[in-house]
Amino acid sequence: MDKEPAASGLFALKFRSLLAGVLLLAGLLRIGAYVNAAAMDPTFHFVTAADSTVYLEWAGRISGGDLIGDRVFFLGPLYPYFLGGVTAVAGDYALFFIRLAQALLGLATVLLVAATTKRLFGPGTALLAALIMVLHPYLLSLEQKVLIATLAVFLNALGLWLLVRYKDRPTLPAVFLAGLSLGLAALARPNILLFAALLPLWFLVLSPPPRLRFTLTRTALLLAGLAVVILPVTWRNLAVGGDFVPVSSSLGVNLWQSNNPLARETTSMISRELEPHPGIMEADAVRIAEEARGRALKPSEVSRYWQDRAIALARKEPGRTLGFLGTKLSFFFLGVEQPSNYCFALERRQVALYRFLPFTFAVISPLMLFGIFLVLHRRRDAIPLVLLVAAYAVVLVAFFPQGRYRAPILPAAIPLAAFAIVWAAGLLRARRFRVFLAAATSLLLLTVVTQYQVLATGLGFKHDDLKDRYSLIIQCNDGLFLMDRGAFAEAERCYRAAAAENPESILPWLGLADLGDRQGDPDAEAAALEEVLRRDPDHVPALVNLGRYLYERGERERGRALIRRAAEVAPGDASIRELARRLE
Repeated sequence: MDKEPAASGLFALKFRSLLAGVLLLAGLLRIGAYVNAAAMDPTFHFVTAADSTVYLEWAGRISGGDLIGDRVFFLGPLYPYFLGGVTAVAGDYALFFIRLAQALLGLATVLLVAATTKRLFGPGTALLAALIMVLHPYLLSLEQKVLIATLAVFLNALGLWLLVRYKDRPTLPAVFLAGLSLGLAALARPNILLFAALLPLWFLVLSPPPRLRFTLTRTALLLAGLAVVILPVTWRNLAVGGDFVPVSSSLGVNLWQSNNPLARETTSMISRELEPHPGIMEADAVRIAEEARGRALKPSEVSRYWQDRAIALARKEPGRTLGFLGTKLSFFFLGVEQPSNYCFALERRQVALYRFLPFTFAVISPLMLFGIFLVLHRRRDAIPLVLLVAAYAVVLVAFFPQGRYRAPILPAAIPLAAFAIVWAAGLLRARRFRVFLAAATSLLLLTVVTQYQVLATGLGFKHDDLKDRYSLIIQCNDGLFLMDRGAFAEAERCYRAAAAENPESILPWLGLADLGDRQGDPDAEAAALEEVLRRDPDHVPALVNLGRYLYERGERERGRALIRRAAEVAPGDASIRELARRLE
């Protein structure tokens, strides 16, 4: 099925009216999500997630006048500056206005996706894509969180819209504007740069003779737009830190966190060396790298140290590395949202509104893959959608396809899914039943291949989705956002299921220790820390916390011994050395 006829006259008015209705529904759902989440979550008006607290502290410094900072960026800087602008205006009501601003970005994203899809596939497909965006519960949930994902989704939608406008009006300024938007997206998440690197392939497909000159000219303008946005940040990093870091220096650390032996064991971004908290991880990464190299290191050298460790491990164990990358590729398409800051699976069970919104990634993923097939065979002008999905697949397989990292592909994935639905509906209208049956069979096969774990749980082959190796530990990690008795019981059940499923893993016992601490039960915390040390005798936080507990309870000699051991394992940590000295 080819592109639908262009909307004009009365039909254009009908399209705008229907799109306005979709936007009205989007606004009502956002109000409902806010009210529903606020009613069921006692911590809704506070921020507890690790990344969120780091972003807000950074935004506070920016709104307080520290616009430049004094060190190389470790994280992408755009989101903290966005938050800083909101907090500077909102004051004590910052969290409410951050959520309001992100809700407005969500509405703008719906409009951009509709506009992009309309130009590529026609108004009917555009309305369907906008509706799917509106009925995606994870996007609504993300807008309530102080996380970069909503801004990244919006910027990707903006970049795609500018690129599609270029297709219809192939002027040189249009390419430059697309480069500017992708540069902004890179300041939020640098992984978008791989997408930018793939775009010359699209220019080549669209180019008239002479092809090479056409492609090189467009590529140069795209790079110029990127450079206008990124080079000031690169210069700033060089000026304040004396180091050439184009955007941020966390690549090597994240690569290690995503591919080390404990990450393979738990399928989570975690290692035995580094705490998975951005406010702590940066300092620990620097300390360990400098101890290993025996000298002070620049941020780029610290990143290279961890990158080299990850590459060395991959070379040492190529079979296990390829197997793990294959597992992560299957996670990229899997319909379970894999968070690292909060448990969406638990939140969806608690927030009634989210349970009734149907378009999760389990539905979108196979339709997206079918849409990619159609685009490659029928609609090469829509190739940027395919390239965005491909770029994120490569980057997130190298790292982890966690829900908030995967969300930025939705401005491409949803138009592809909507195109597949409308194309299949066109086969039925044309009474091409044989082709429709073949397409339906292919789609069913894609669903089985990509959603095998979701289907197995739904059909009862798995007794409990918490027993699924993929979602087991991830779903209980940071799953205490409700902070009430029911949530504690749910989290404890999840952690103990995780411990039974993976008896050698320390992660569920760390969760139980955190649970004991939050509930004010030091005995439960200590028992869980004992289990951590039984599996990993050199786990520094467990040594310190259990040592303090035993010392205060009267078992002073064992408490001192544990603190001394922590000081030996982490000799560069002055605070542990001081604690050991005070307890002697």
